[in-house]
Amino acid sequence: MKLLSLILCFTCFCALSQQVRVNDYTIDESGTVNVDFTIAQSHSSREIYDVLFYSSVDNFSDPIAFRLENVKAGENKRATFSGSEQFGGYNGPLQLKLVAQATIFPIKISPIDKGLKIGKTNTISWMDYHGSGPYDVSLYQGTQLKSKLASGISTTSYTGEIAKSLVKGNYSILVTPSDDRFLSEQYPVTLKKAINPLIFVGAAALVGGGAFVATSGGGGDPPVITDTNLPDPPGPPSGN
Repeated sequence: MKLLSLILCFTCFCALSQQVRVNDYTIDESGTVNVDFTIAQSHSSREIYDVLFYSSVDNFSDPIAFRLENVKAGENKRATFSGSEQFGGYNGPLQLKLVAQATIFPIKISPIDKGLKIGKTNTISWMDYHGSGPYDVSLYQGTQLKSKLASGISTTSYTGEIAKSLVKGNYSILVTPSDDRFLSEQYPVTLKKAINPLIFVGAAALVGGGAFVATSGGGGDPPVITDTNLPDPPGPPSGN
């Protein structure tokens, strides 16, 4: 049996950005096939995959009997199987297709680059490739629960106000599906104090007014800045 090439494919519950990379593959004179590969982690160290192999012997229609189960994402993965057992008396060119299917894929919380603002309405969104909730949303500092933001949400998004009693700092959001708590996932986030908009309104008004006065001159003439609140001129000196 001669292995001519290895075709690589990756599938999951949804269109994702992970990649499977084959690092090396060999087949010896006895027909034993070795495939060294990597499954790139998407966002969680708890991702688990089943790895299936399809062959050109049946035009990739059905997976062969050999498969790997409960494989964690990461490097230095190896599959070893007997070609003679899997393909019977076949003795020709062979192509293989590797397919990794996610069996455990924790919730993926959408990035919150600017953090959450205390006392303001914030939105937290996530993706769930296994189910549809309901979900609980909580804020933790370390292992300590600081705020239960919501419970029993049927959608994959929460919008609400962060309590003013919380202090600014580093927290983590925990989204937990009530039907399978193992699929919950944490996301680090910073809580920030909301800035009083009146401070910026005053500054904007001052800058805007100054800009208006400075450019109110006509045509291409230099700007004329006018101030009508000038002090009265001094009176004439008194005679002796």
